[in-house]
Amino acid sequence: MFENIPQLFSLRKYYNLVKQINLVEPEFKELSTLEIREKFAKFKKQYEKNQNVDEIITPIFALSREMADRSIGLRPFDTQLVGGLILNDGKIAEMGTGEGKTLVAALPAILNSLSKKGVHIITVNQYLAKRDQEWIGQIYKNLGLTVGLIFNEMNKRERKINYSADITYLTNEELGFDYLRDNLTLLSINNVKPRFNYCIVDEVDSILIDEARTPLIISGPSETETYFHNKASLIAKELQEQKHFEVNQKTKNITINEAGYEKIKSQLELEELYDDGNAWIFYILNALKAQYLYIQNNDYIVENGEIIIVDKFTGRIMPGRRWADGLHQAVEVKENVAMQFESETVTSITYRNLFLLYNKLAGMTGTAKTSEKEFRQIYSLPVETVPPNKPSKRIDFNDIIFLDKKTKNNGILLECAHRYECKQPILLVVNTISDSEFLSRELTIAKIPHQVLNAKPENVRKESKIISEAGQLGAITIATNMAGRGTDILLGGNPKFLTRKFLIVFLRKFFKRTLPYQKNSESFLKINVCKNKISRIFLQQFKNINNKITYTEKDIYNILRSSSIEIKKLNTITVPHRFLEITLIVINNFYQNTCSKEKEIIEQLGGLFVIGAERNESKRIDNQIRGRTGRQGSPGSSIFMLSLEDELFQLFGGPKFKKQLENISIDDTGPLKIPFLQKSVKSIQEKVENYYYDGRKQLYQYDVILNNYIKKTFVEKKYIRNVDNIDFWAIRYSQRAITMMTCIYCYILKNVKNNEIRTKILYNFYKEFTIFFDFPFYNLNDVLANEKDILKCSVYLNRLILISYIRKTSSYTPDEKYLLKEQLRRNLLLRFDQIWMKHLKRIELLRDSVGWRAFNRKDPLYEYRIEALDIFVEFTFEYYNIICCDLLDFLR
Repeated sequence: MFENIPQLFSLRKYYNLVKQINLVEPEFKELSTLEIREKFAKFKKQYEKNQNVDEIITPIFALSREMADRSIGLRPFDTQLVGGLILNDGKIAEMGTGEGKTLVAALPAILNSLSKKGVHIITVNQYLAKRDQEWIGQIYKNLGLTVGLIFNEMNKRERKINYSADITYLTNEELGFDYLRDNLTLLSINNVKPRFNYCIVDEVDSILIDEARTPLIISGPSETETYFHNKASLIAKELQEQKHFEVNQKTKNITINEAGYEKIKSQLELEELYDDGNAWIFYILNALKAQYLYIQNNDYIVENGEIIIVDKFTGRIMPGRRWADGLHQAVEVKENVAMQFESETVTSITYRNLFLLYNKLAGMTGTAKTSEKEFRQIYSLPVETVPPNKPSKRIDFNDIIFLDKKTKNNGILLECAHRYECKQPILLVVNTISDSEFLSRELTIAKIPHQVLNAKPENVRKESKIISEAGQLGAITIATNMAGRGTDILLGGNPKFLTRKFLIVFLRKFFKRTLPYQKNSESFLKINVCKNKISRIFLQQFKNINNKITYTEKDIYNILRSSSIEIKKLNTITVPHRFLEITLIVINNFYQNTCSKEKEIIEQLGGLFVIGAERNESKRIDNQIRGRTGRQGSPGSSIFMLSLEDELFQLFGGPKFKKQLENISIDDTGPLKIPFLQKSVKSIQEKVENYYYDGRKQLYQYDVILNNYIKKTFVEKKYIRNVDNIDFWAIRYSQRAITMMTCIYCYILKNVKNNEIRTKILYNFYKEFTIFFDFPFYNLNDVLANEKDILKCSVYLNRLILISYIRKTSSYTPDEKYLLKEQLRRNLLLRFDQIWMKHLKRIELLRDSVGWRAFNRKDPLYEYRIEALDIFVEFTFEYYNIICCDLLDFLR
């Protein structure tokens, strides 16, 4: 099948391996399922002996292909095998929409599970993780592998069990927060212990690029100054844009000018806004950001009296996530909802540092080639493009550009009305919730039926239903970027979903909880349900059942969830279960035929028509939107309808274009037919991509510095949790504190020759130890008078701590010693977190402010590196000191 595929050098070895797999595959076709499983067990033992994957990669892929065909009725195409081989090599496989990436991931996952070190498959949301674990999990289970699933509601014990499975499905957020929580636990027994061996990231560009700007943060409670937030909100409302401050939408920042400072100071009757005790300026800035930069139904929604953040890349809400540094409280005041406690960062990690923990990392997506440079530079991940199984028939029309949003929306509505008349299905993708609601209202006024899919909970609950019906005749679906990833819109509709939907509706009406079947139920069915062909077929099957059916609604849901459409014949089966299986087949066949006929009509109309209502900051995201149509060689088309008032134009050149158009005679009621605008869209998008890439690159450079210190803290805490002789570690920390302090005094004395000054320094040294450390043992003044040598004094003090501890605990029973050690361990970890949280905040403030030093001709990155080191040294010294003080308190 490779005659028409360009023989790219980088893919040649994969094509050769696929040919070998095709040669081996017939051997497994002749085997029973049990024999294939036994064969797989032999390969496991072979790998345990040789630890060489290359020897068994061909038979394992052939075996997995055959098991996939038997388990879920899907035989991976040759192109899917190529994708799997690329993933196994620790690369990114770029595969188009509808090419079956979910099945591709199973092939290298099975191969790498032989190491028994765990395989993680990361998806962008919990729905996909659960779906893939249940669906693809059938292949793994038939091979004797265990399959895990991590989701939000799980407790620690359940998480630990699922992480120990051979293959585990989970989201990037669950992985990140589990890792952070493990580093905050006081006892290692409470860790869920995700194993960082081999990872396949689905929609890798979304997770490693789009979400790379936002680190994962675990926060602790902090005091909330309600008065400051409320007062700042009132003052912010009195300030005027341009007159008192400037808004930078591009960087999401507010700059207050001199007039603004004077206005604020007069309102507060203060002389200084940056006072450490009452730093009003930070509250004012947050209040202004809440008013002008963070917009309801764009950046967040208000649900049940809470502010819930909306992820701009996925279009989904993020319950539990909060903006830091008082910004969330400022938005709560703006929306007049109950203000929750502020939070302080306890620990954090970026996705880059999280995923680089894996021994081998791979990813797959439909849009990676445009960001290959970034993947290579930051993650050392090459990108390989896999040709489609069938050539794409999708038509991508040129952008249509309007002068303003009002004209653009009118154009979109006219296009929807035109396509609706001929019953061609439409997917209209917008960037914000407010845009989706506005267009929905306009379509409602025009009496055009449609469905809306956005981040609001009432719509999220219907997500699978909306997507399953989006490809039907005459369907119009308005969606945010929620419809951009992990969703396949089937032309004509999804037969399996429609079958399940019908059965659930029917069974809900018919079955009564734990009540047996009643004769009068048949007449109830005729009146209320039997109004179409499906119901008549269902009723006919039902008449053949004489047994009483006592299934509860929960039983029925379990049957529907576990029953496959392709039913295997069983020797013994209960009548109700068999009845449901027969019904599933009958109803599914009906919908298969209906959807197939609709699909033929829709293909003649040109397939699914996708309208993008706005260009995104990256061409990748636009390609994802286009990729919703034309899957697996089906026809389809896409177009973007833009205006010069769109966010992209406003931030990167819109006003300039408007000025240029003032001298040109144009029709502002329709599309702008000006050639240079089409070229400008491409150049603007490149400019935006470069701008955000530079931002991510800069963030990466700063993050590398901070991550080095975070790694050290994680290693230290892990050692504290696991070491047996923790009491001697507490003593060692105390001794380090003394040694560090004596070294400081030695350095000072080195350059002092005057005896009087030296005596004063020695006296200060004595004072430090008697007051700061509060030594209860001997008169240090005698030691200093005799020795006049600080280093010898340090040795003496270190020995004194050790001897005092041994004497103190010599009379303890073994149980008392154990309890003391655990108390020391707990204290070491709690003190560690308290002090690290304070110093982490200092580092974050440094990173936010160090950029200003560029105006003084200093390199911000260099300055950050030097001062971050100073802060970390101060953290270490403070930690040792406080442990020393705690230990001395115990020894008194």
